[in-house]
Amino acid sequence: ACKEQGVESVTMTMWGDNGGECSFFSTLPSLFYLAEYAKGNKDEKAIKEKFDKLFPIPFDGFMKIDDINNWGEKDRNNENPSKYLLFNDCFAGILDCTLRGDESEQFAKYAKELLPYCNDEEYGYIFESAYRLGDALSIKAEIGQRTRKAYQEKAIPQELINDYEVLIEKIKAFHTAYSKLWYKENKAFGFEIQDYRLGGLIQRITSCKNRLQAYIKGEIDKIEELETPLLNEWSGGEDFAKKPKCHNSFAAAISYSKL
Repeated sequence: ACKEQGVESVTMTMWGDNGGECSFFSTLPSLFYLAEYAKGNKDEKAIKEKFDKLFPIPFDGFMKIDDINNWGEKDRNNENPSKYLLFNDCFAGILDCTLRGDESEQFAKYAKELLPYCNDEEYGYIFESAYRLGDALSIKAEIGQRTRKAYQEKAIPQELINDYEVLIEKIKAFHTAYSKLWYKENKAFGFEIQDYRLGGLIQRITSCKNRLQAYIKGEIDKIEELETPLLNEWSGGEDFAKKPKCHNSFAAAISYSKL
């Protein structure tokens, strides 16, 4: 539309609100595509071929970074389950209403598809961070729902406790990879937010695990959060959305407060 109307200067924005978490270079295919289009090259195949000659990771490889939120589905908009399911509380689970049941499988598949690009000398650090996030989410996304179901059935398996322990290590690995990305692309200012968020997440998961173990041992007689019925975050009723949403607020993802 800009080209047709003779607009000569176009700015492509990359918003950094609520943490500025993703790599600047994750938009490289978009920048390249638009630049080629502005020059009159509208052939998608030719654009990709030109990109592949200039960069060590192919166009379609770079685009896989985006699949953490859309899983390759073309009709999705700006949903971000990779963020809100990471911070969604294991017990309160206010965003469990978005789960459709294949999140763990999809995040595991996503992580596996990124592995071939993690060792690239120039851009591998971006894929390593995304891989570690997907790997952590392959457990984290549904662990709250699994926990609630096991609690209600009064049968909490040791496997679930083990997954909490594995999850903690996976989030630590993500923090390590993500810190490498941050300090490579940004000034130090701002990473204190990531430390507080991810460190708090690890502590909360640890706390949930400890309370589950205390319940199993009979040291406590109930877990109050798991006694409370879940409601749809958007409607307030029991009819769950069961589909991804755009929910970018860290604070609203971890607690009932939307202030």
